[in-house]
Amino acid sequence: MFPERFTFSIADWINGWVETLVNNYGDTFRAISDNLLWVVIQLESLLRMTPWWLMLAIVGLLSWHATRRWLPTAVMVGLTLLVGAAGLWDKLMLTLALVLVATLLAVMIGIPLGILAARSNRVRAVMMPLMDVMQTMPSFVYLIPVLMLFGLGKVPAILATVIYATPPLIRLTDLGIRQVDAESDGVRHRVRRQPAGKNSSAYSCRWRCQALWPASIRPR
Repeated sequence: MFPERFTFSIADWINGWVETLVNNYGDTFRAISDNLLWVVIQLESLLRMTPWWLMLAIVGLLSWHATRRWLPTAVMVGLTLLVGAAGLWDKLMLTLALVLVATLLAVMIGIPLGILAARSNRVRAVMMPLMDVMQTMPSFVYLIPVLMLFGLGKVPAILATVIYATPPLIRLTDLGIRQVDAESDGVRHRVRRQPAGKNSSAYSCRWRCQALWPASIRPR
């Protein structure tokens, strides 16, 4: 048996820290939870009011837009129809609402942080080890601190999903910006130097130049 005089416990310290955090910022956590819950409830109501045939049409259009193939589109529509036939359509809409809210939050957080990491090597050096740790842990691990701060319900599920989904988005944004080749960046600057006349082609060039501005971001 290990000697007791060499053992220590951090349980009291963690419990005290969580209690202090909840006591001092409980109203802030409650406001965040209430706002997220309101968004989820509104989206759930919208999805549940949507006719099933319209939802199937949306799934089909999105599948066709992503694949441009009939077979994957038919499979996606058929699987969605199978969920409804199994009596799980309402639960599907509730889950879809949670996923949509979590995805929106992950995009709002991940893309700006990815751009920041691409612009600064120092920021990237700090963020990448954190991303490694976050992607190594399973998703249910994030539920523990979130449950302590927000309690049970839909909001902890959303926040745990956001924490788990944000690191890949940060990595892909950073990688996409850094892998823009120098030739494309040079074309952007050459187009930008062209004088803008009143004809439509010059306006089109300027519009394309503005649309490509993130490609000029380079690490410093």
